[in-house]
Amino acid sequence: MKAEVVSLEKGPEVVLDSEADCVWLWIAPRSTPEPLEGIAFQRIDWELQGLLSRYLFEFGQGNSQHTTFLPSMKRLDIPYVAIDCQKNFDIDGFFSNVEGLQLERVFCLCETDEQVDFLKKAFSKLKVGKHLKKILVASDLNSQAFDSGIAS
Repeated sequence: MKAEVVSLEKGPEVVLDSEADCVWLWIAPRSTPEPLEGIAFQRIDWELQGLLSRYLFEFGQGNSQHTTFLPSMKRLDIPYVAIDCQKNFDIDGFFSNVEGLQLERVFCLCETDEQVDFLKKAFSKLKVGKHLKKILVASDLNSQAFDSGIAS
């Protein structure tokens, strides 16, 4: 399965308006609580009224062994928000969750370009599932790069 790499140069609306069934956030484990720098992460957190920040503050430290699904409670047009705070992305777990929830379109938002490269390679080895039809992948821009017009 081929992942479509998307640019966020036009802003976080690229994620929010993507018509995805789930936005899957791959966030690097933190040793101490720290705010998210990416504009799309910040916008999603704002739309969820700080739910993402509260989760990361309470549980996002260290190396999580599982993916956590947060309810969007209709604050987003995207019904599911998945947070993955693992150092190494579990592609088998991802695929099992996606198929189990019968998701057709998933938007994977990463903190770094290296994470995007990893996902592109990992998804290319996936066979098309019964439900999953499309995967979008993007690396978030930090607010300084967005303000200056420079893409990361």
